[in-house]
Amino acid sequence: MLFVMPEPSLDLNPEDNPKSEPQPDVLVLNCSIRTLLGRPRPEELLLVAEVSGAFLGFDLMVRGGLYARAGIAEYWILDLNERRVIVHRRPEGGQYLERWAYLEEEMVSNLGAPEVSIRVGDLF
Repeated sequence: MLFVMPEPSLDLNPEDNPKSEPQPDVLVLNCSIRTLLGRPRPEELLLVAEVSGAFLGFDLMVRGGLYARAGIAEYWILDLNERRVIVHRRPEGGQYLERWAYLEEEMVSNLGAPEVSIRVGDLF
């Protein structure tokens, strides 16, 4: 069962928790909302997404690092300026090893639900 949760706070890596409590724009959970005990944990997430305009650099570097250190499998940034989705996958060593940009006319899907794809332009 997939569950989409708008603007929640996250339980991150223990060393990041005291100083950071990001609230991404959207989370897609791989569990029921009823099974959550408090804030979602990285292992309960299929996808974290941020909508970004003026703060793209912050979302790429700072939030990307927080999410990678926490082990969040997939992080998407909806870049409002370029009308593209920047997909981050394979967190390791505090960074994402894969980063792909998908343009408006392209299709994208989450690794946790590859049977579901969406045209990037439809996200805007």
